[in-house]
Amino acid sequence: MQYKPQYTYLAGIIPAPNQPSMVTMNNVLKPLVNELIELNKTIRIQTYQEPEGQNVRVKLQALLSDIIATHKVAGFTSHSRRKFCSWCEVIKADIAKMEIRKPQDKNSTKALAMRWHDEQQKTQQKLLC
Repeated sequence: MQYKPQYTYLAGIIPAPNQPSMVTMNNVLKPLVNELIELNKTIRIQTYQEPEGQNVRVKLQALLSDIIATHKVAGFTSHSRRKFCSWCEVIKADIAKMEIRKPQDKNSTKALAMRWHDEQQKTQQKLLC
């Protein structure tokens, strides 16, 4: 059911080569993310066939895009940054070693994102990436 076109919502298309900045993306996506957080809780919605309401829960199932758009929308750094990988903790200087690294951890990724968000200086933000 979740992958049928009638249950799919296209949230947007990022035009290349003039993509919006990360700050702009955050501001554009914030209302959608807030709505998805609210809809992740079970809510009751009235419909024509269910006038008393029907329990509904909405989840974001997949993000389908190229690597550039995926990183931008999901909040990961660019593929050209020092910490480019959204799957593991490899850094760009070690990419040629082709070693398996420790997988990304949800909590550390979230903490780093919060540090980036709270940092006022762009130069300091770049050092975190």
